[in-house]
Amino acid sequence: PFNPTVYRGPNRIGEITAEMEEDPRAIVANVRLGARRAILLTTYGANTFDMATMRLIAAEARKHGILPFAVSPVDADPRLDVYAASEAMIEAGVIPLYMTRAAARAKLMRAFAQFGNTNPTGVQEFMTDNFVGEIPSRANRRRNAA
Repeated sequence: PFNPTVYRGPNRIGEITAEMEEDPRAIVANVRLGARRAILLTTYGANTFDMATMRLIAAEARKHGILPFAVSPVDADPRLDVYAASEAMIEAGVIPLYMTRAAARAKLMRAFAQFGNTNPTGVQEFMTDNFVGEIPSRANRRRNAA
């Protein structure tokens, strides 16, 4: 039977969108003071983000026990870690997610409801496992019209 779970409480998922010329001090303050559980970096199309800013965000997030994730806003190749920018994110500790922003936010809320703040490994594994087709594959992703 249908038995939905309703998540209550504040949304502790921060989101930082790739923008040109953001003030790094404001970004650090957002990460440090936002009482976040996770930061979702919304990148440019191929998981690109200003490298210096991304490294700053990743370091600040990790320092405060916040999980940094990244999503691409476009229907790109599900293997985005083939790009140099994604490789740099992975090296900095950012976890690329191969799903839409909306799916990532909902899934993060579900992960923290299940695992709380005490099991970051559980949250990370939950986020990178495919449960209901939220992670595209070459077989199921929508093709752009020619």
